[in-house]
Amino acid sequence: MKGYAWAKGAASILNAVATWKGSAFGIDLKTQAEVELDNSGCIKGQVPGVDTRLIEHCVELVLERLGYVYGGVVRTYSEIPVASA
Repeated sequence: MKGYAWAKGAASILNAVATWKGSAFGIDLKTQAEVELDNSGCIKGQVPGVDTRLIEHCVELVLERLGYVYGGVVRTYSEIPVASA
């Protein structure tokens, strides 16, 4: 099984969690995802130069919630630069 999706990005001005002030706004840059499920039982994220543990965990939680036992590959492509500290 294979699925595709995309979403536009957002950026934030300040860290509103720490200061209780800030804002976010939409930007015209896309992130695309391709998910290919199989019977391997293992989820693998493929994003060059990025730690994919969050992607893998999210997919595992969704599959668990739906009662599915699948593995697969998640590939993402983004026009948005990876965040840095």
